[in-house]
Formats: sequence, C-alpha cells, structure tokens
Amino acid sequence: MHNDSYSEKVNNSEFILLTGDGKNGLNHLRYWVPEFIKAQVKFSILVRNAELLRLVQKEYRLVNILFAKSALDVEATLTKLVDLKAIFFMSNPANNIHILRFNKYKHIFLGSENSDRDAQVTKVLRAYDELWLSSQSSIDKLKLKINIEDLTIKKIGKPQFRKIQDPVVKKDQKTVLLLISSQKNIYSNSNILTQLVGNFPKGYNIKIVLEQSLDNKNLLFKNLKAQLVEFVLINKINCHIYDNFNKDLLLDTDYLVCDINNYQQELLAESALICMYTPDGINLEDMFENKYISFNGISKFSTEEDLQDIFSEHENLYRRQKDFSEYWIGISYIENDEFTKNLQNLSTN
Repeated sequence: MHNDSYSEKVNNSEFILLTGDGKNGLNHLRYWVPEFIKAQVKFSILVRNAELLRLVQKEYRLVNILFAKSALDVEATLTKLVDLKAIFFMSNPANNIHILRFNKYKHIFLGSENSDRDAQVTKVLRAYDELWLSSQSSIDKLKLKINIEDLTIKKIGKPQFRKIQDPVVKKDQKTVLLLISSQKNIYSNSNILTQLVGNFPKGYNIKIVLEQSLDNKNLLFKNLKAQLVEFVLINKINCHIYDNFNKDLLLDTDYLVCDINNYQQELLAESALICMYTPDGINLEDMFENKYISFNGISKFSTEEDLQDIFSEHENLYRRQKDFSEYWIGISYIENDEFTKNLQNLSTN
C-alpha cells in the first residue's frame, strides 16, 4: 500500500508517462524517464501490465508509479490526478484507447528509442493531439505513409543524445579514436591495425578502444593488444589503449574511426568526424532495407588512402556530417533543449 505522502505527490502530477506494453515497456521507460527527471516537472509513470509493474518498482524508487490494469482502473486513477495536464505515449498498444478517450487531457506521442528506425507507420498516430518527433527525417517518414497536414508536430531532437559536457578547447594536435569492439571487427587483425596506426599523420594523438570483455576467452584478441603495445612503443607513436569505451574519450576527438558493428547514431551528436570502414562492394542501406536509416552523410573508407583523403577534407566533410545530423537526429533541437522547454511550457500553461 502507498502511504499518504506518496499519494499526495501522485495527486500533484501534471504529466503521465504511459506504458501499455508488457516487459518491453521497461526499455521505453529507461529511455524517457531520465529526461522527465532532468526537466524537473511533476510526473508519474502509469503501467498497465502487472509483470512490468514489478520490474518498474525495482528500477525506480523515487519516481511516482501508478498501476491501472482495466479501463475502469484507468478512469479511477485519472480522476485522482487533479493537476494532470498531459499524457505521453511511447508506443501504440491497443489498450491506449482506454486513455485516449479522456479528451480533457492533451495526448502527446513521443515514441521509443527505435521508433525513428522503424519503417512502419501506423494511422493511429493521427489520434494524438501532438507528435513530438526528433527531426525532419521523422516527419518525412510520416509523410510517405499518412496525411500529416492537420497534425501538430514539434521537433525536439533526441534529448538522450545530449552531450555530457561542453567540448574541450581544441589544440593544434589532432586526435583519432579507433573503436574496436570485437574479434569480428575489421581492424582486429594485427597486421591491418598496426598498418593503419602506423600511417596516421605524424604528431596525431591516437586512442584505441579494445573492449576485451566481449572476447575475454579469445587468446588471439588478447594477443592483439600485446602486439599493438609493442608496435607503438617501437615506433614511438603517441597512442593510448583503453579496455572500455566511455563518452569522455570523445571530448577531444577530431576523428572517430569505426565500422558498422560499433557505429551508433548517438555518435552524430558529438564533435568528431566519423570515419566508417566499409568494404568495397558493400551497400550499407541494403543491409538495413527494412529500416528507415541512412549513412549518406557519414565519411566512409575501404583503404588507407581513402582514410587519408578524409583527413585532408575534414572541414568540408564535417560540415556535411553536421547537416546530416540535423536531418536525422535534430542536433540543433538537442542543443537548444527543446524537449525540456516544451515540457516546462506545458507545465506553466
């Protein structure tokens, strides 16, 4: 049973973050709950599934959690929330209809972590009062499937991609970060890796991430680190090797070298020019034909010569990547904190 103080806090909630899903709803909540907390607004989580409720209660100790299994439970719960202004939806399960019928509240669709990549679009989106989408690419995807002329759409970027701190002041020395996440990675052959490292422009600071945790039983992968350490010492290369990736490594990075195995869209929010290894004859879009995704604005290479050309064209290629980032993740909306601003505006109106 909830104590009185808990109930009082719940009754003050202005917003509900709803999940009508089963256990997979936990990932949706993990994606959005931190953003609501950062915005410092009064909100509650509303769960419709008993199994998910147990998981959510273990995950969140300080966030208000409500449970309403049936349509009648929903009505009883909403009646108690006297300050409620808006309900946020992260997915489109059938039981959302129990909430949508209460038109005294504003119904806003946020989507989940992978909504933008899902090529499918449902007409149910027209049932919401507002769609808060990440970028123009999300809007264009909807245009291909449904009529959106009369829909209220706000661009908020992907607030989860917000940088952890401002970039450090750049020095004249350039820094390259290589992500090597598994034995299957193209660079995990010692000959290829040492050749690549040895041919970076003189004076570059090189950082390499060898995430051995993914291959802790693979002796060849462990030997790769030993060979690499030996190579950089003999050749007096300014190189630092890390066992795990963390975002702090990106703060002073000019070039981020990766391949499709360890590329993440979140990297577009950083200040580094992404250089993606792509073997000749491989079309990345074909590999993701059932997804709404593009790699057109990312610099790709298949040979060392290609990579050197990317280094020499940094300014133009980075400008292209910024435009690409704006279209796909709404980088300007992230930097302007549009999600928090829109949420706080709802609170004050």
